Amino acid sequence: MEGSIKLFRSILESQVFAHQTALKIWIWCLCKATFKQRFVPLKIGRGEITVNLLPGQFIFGRFKAEEELGIDGSTIYKWIQKFASSEFNMIIIESNNQYSIITICKWDEYQIQEKRKVTTKEQPSNNQVTAEGQPSNTNNKDNNVYNVFYNSEIIKANGDGEYLKIVKGLFGENNLGVPLNSVLKMETQLSYEQFTRIQAYRKKYTFSIIQLLESMENWGNPKKYKTVYGTFQTFLKRYLKIDSL
Repeated sequence: MEGSIKLFRSILESQVFAHQTALKIWIWCLCKATFKQRFVPLKIGRGEITVNLLPGQFIFGRFKAEEELGIDGSTIYKWIQKFASSEFNMIIIESNNQYSIITICKWDEYQIQEKRKVTTKEQPSNNQVTAEGQPSNTNNKDNNVYNVFYNSEIIKANGDGEYLKIVKGLFGENNLGVPLNSVLKMETQLSYEQFTRIQAYRKKYTFSIIQLLESMENWGNPKKYKTVYGTFQTFLKRYLKIDSL
């Protein structure tokens, strides 16, 4: 396999490094992720489909992973789920009844950048964990890989910086300083078309989209709510104390 990845010494102090099995699985994930957009053929039953992978993504199969890693499949699955949990925030898993795509969070920060000087301010503290412990490169924020849905919606947004700001907010660039995982786990996420409708509401009423999304993060039982747009509307009605939008 070609290419290389970048690691920081702070990994020595992480929970992942403390478990040799977890460390092996995590390094495998980093190496499996594609460094450029690829179209991968995938056999589904008797047919074949083409999966579009963006940088930082790979197709995950439990049995294939077991074969390549030499680790029991249930153990691999357990750690993959942990990596995706709010405790770690290292990956995002998108699954359907045919396959799963894993996206490495903050993928660009694992890439070797030539002639880039690392300052002391960029060094992560010892209590930070792997993906969360990687320093932010503010010059490359716009190149972050989010997930298949939001990457495609950003393209549809055609440079709309307001939508990109909301997507960044969902993935951690907000007042809380953490990804809004309860919102991101809803079955139907916020499309660009739906965002433009919210923008129309904002012209009529005065409110902050990102602040309402932050409030939704800890609002009731997240499993009860299925769509970001629908939940946002419900919360907006309560916030504005109006009957309908």
